[in-house]
Amino acid sequence: MWVLAAIAALALGVASVVVGLNILPGPSKAFAAGTGVPLLVAWAVVLVGVSASITLARFILAARPKS
Repeated sequence: MWVLAAIAALALGVASVVVGLNILPGPSKAFAAGTGVPLLVAWAVVLVGVSASITLARFILAARPKS
């Protein structure tokens, strides 16, 4: 059950990258429109979410009872 919870946490990180790829414009299009900095900030938020999901999965696996 603990491993399943860790996999679900990692799936949230993957989902945030997929949503970012589908919603955010490409870098060339964003920098041409003058919205390059907000794009970089949005990707920074996505990467923070990915790192949080990885950290959560590691904590879940470390906290599981040893049998």
